Amino acid sequence: MPRWSGSARGATRAAVLSLRRIPPGLLPIYGLVFVAAMVQSALAPLGPLYAAQLHLSRVQLGELFAAAGFSTLLVVLPVGVFGDRLGSRRITIAAAVLIALSALGQGLAPDFLLLLASRVVFGVAFGTVWTAGVAYLSESGSAEQRSARLGATIPVSGVATSVGPAFAGVLAAQAGVGVPFAVIAAIAVLIAVALMRAPVVAPPTTRASRPSRSSSPWKAARTSRLVVAPAVIMVIAGLSNSVTNLLGPVQLRVNGVSINAIGVLLA
Repeated sequence: MPRWSGSARGATRAAVLSLRRIPPGLLPIYGLVFVAAMVQSALAPLGPLYAAQLHLSRVQLGELFAAAGFSTLLVVLPVGVFGDRLGSRRITIAAAVLIALSALGQGLAPDFLLLLASRVVFGVAFGTVWTAGVAYLSESGSAEQRSARLGATIPVSGVATSVGPAFAGVLAAQAGVGVPFAVIAAIAVLIAVALMRAPVVAPPTTRASRPSRSSSPWKAARTSRLVVAPAVIMVIAGLSNSVTNLLGPVQLRVNGVSINAIGVLLA
């Protein structure tokens, strides 16, 4: 069996074990994390298809990758503020709807501008999922339960990142670039409906269970090496991943590798 498939099986097993004790009302959040990571990783194998169909340059392909990341960066702080006022559950449902709309836009975009706008909308939704969605997971239960719930997002996202490129590449090569995004959009709509119908998770009511807001998180981040060092590593890893996802598929396509194979290689 190919190495990538063994890795995907291992990630899937870890995700299943992590989700065993999660309340059913919170399971749609993990579905949303999965779908968001699928959309995030789907662009890489489809870059050469977009370049051919919409006559895009490598600079324009780079802008597509940058647009989502930039809008994600801009939205995380406002989402935290509105999440406190409106409720993280409502914000998370809105994120699911935005993912569906952005997926349709990416699949049906007739030109670069609409495709770019769809990536911006996806970045907003992606940042919202990892802000309001994660906050919703931590709004009830003991500290141990909250830790397990938050930790489960990592293997779930890892599985989606592993299978996303192969799913998008193979399906787009066989049926067109709009098909994988249409499937993802339909799943996102179902998740939004499931979140609306799921039992509401009650936030903690005791003062001790609420996080302290007396100090600035930015001040705490600047004074803690345990925050600064991982942040730097994440930035470096993100840059490396973006460069690979942008230039790797384009060069592979120039060398005659099919979209199907590119998707599997990225997975």
